[in-house]
Amino acid sequence: MGDQMGLLGLLEQLAKMGKRFKYKAEPGVEHIGMIAEDVPDEMASADRKGIPTADAIAFLVAAVKAQQKQIEKLEKRLKEIEKK
Repeated sequence: MGDQMGLLGLLEQLAKMGKRFKYKAEPGVEHIGMIAEDVPDEMASADRKGIPTADAIAFLVAAVKAQQKQIEKLEKRLKEIEKK
């Protein structure tokens, strides 16, 4: 459960990090993303100059799994409460 809560905490941090930006090479195109220097260490590259896509996807999948476990526990508790 500690790992799950850690993942969910990191996910909550990430939700606050989304930024809108434009690349100098494409000034007319707006992008949404995160700044590598701002993301948790678990997601950033070793030099903190990028966010490896595979690592980001793996982290997000693990966070969704943790959320699903939490949802299932809450649904079970709710069913038990409704039976009373």
